[in-house]
Amino acid sequence: LPGQLIGVATGSTAEDFAREAGLRFRTFPHIDESVAALTAGRIAAIVGDAPVLEYFQHTNADVPVDVVGPLFERDKYGFGVDLRSPLLRPLTIELLAAKENDLIEELRTTYFGEGP
Repeated sequence: LPGQLIGVATGSTAEDFAREAGLRFRTFPHIDESVAALTAGRIAAIVGDAPVLEYFQHTNADVPVDVVGPLFERDKYGFGVDLRSPLLRPLTIELLAAKENDLIEELRTTYFGEGP
């Protein structure tokens, strides 16, 4: 990617990464706009959150793009809940059950397709 113009989401960690890595980049407010720039040849690649890119690819199979390459940085996502919230315990229990019952994997496959 060095020397190539890439697309990133406005205000994203990908924008921070591109800036810190000294990459040439253009920001886009929405994934659809960055994909349009990619397919039109105005940018060479899109750098962004893997789940966002994988979901776009999975739900737009007719668009000639593919998610490739290694992850640059691993980030984790989570739920923020006030420790005094009455939702804390039920949410924790439901998430643990979803993991144990393979619901998390089923959702991943449904929304992101088969993959690693």
